[in-house]
Amino acid sequence: VKQQNIIPVLLNPQSKTTKERMDNGPYRNWLDLVVCYDLLVDETEDIRSYVCITDSILEETGLDEEELFQSAIDNLEGRYKVEISYIASGSYFLQFEDGLYGGSIVLMNSYLKQMAEKVSDDLFIIPISVHEVIVVKKKSSKPVEELKKILRSINKDSSGDEVLSDNIYLFNRRRGKVTVAC
Repeated sequence: VKQQNIIPVLLNPQSKTTKERMDNGPYRNWLDLVVCYDLLVDETEDIRSYVCITDSILEETGLDEEELFQSAIDNLEGRYKVEISYIASGSYFLQFEDGLYGGSIVLMNSYLKQMAEKVSDDLFIIPISVHEVIVVKKKSSKPVEELKKILRSINKDSSGDEVLSDNIYLFNRRRGKVTVAC
């Protein structure tokens, strides 16, 4: 098991698939979500293949969960390219270039800090699925309660395992920290 091939996967702890992962492998609670881990097992120019890290795979690594988490975050920030699409004034669509697990972008504090500094504002983060998020400058945003209604509407039409959260998150650029906004 190569330590540099471990990535964090941010998931909804209420999902049946996530609960199974939590029963069989390492995880940590993060705000109202859970961080599980995947291992990159194959990579071509077009496709990356992953397996879930189970307790037996974790044993092979010789890492404890804290070391696993730190390695996964370092790998995410150093290896995965975030694709940004401009939506409207102060709003951006973010995902990873391979289209998988872009919800984990909220774990990338250094990336969020850089983005917040660039737009000179705090950021609302709308997790539209486990694979992508929308980031909105706080000053350009609708009221957070309205954002939450929109997110709930999106989530109603999504499959259970794709839903990350019904909550909106706030990245505070002064503190460099993500919290649940609403």
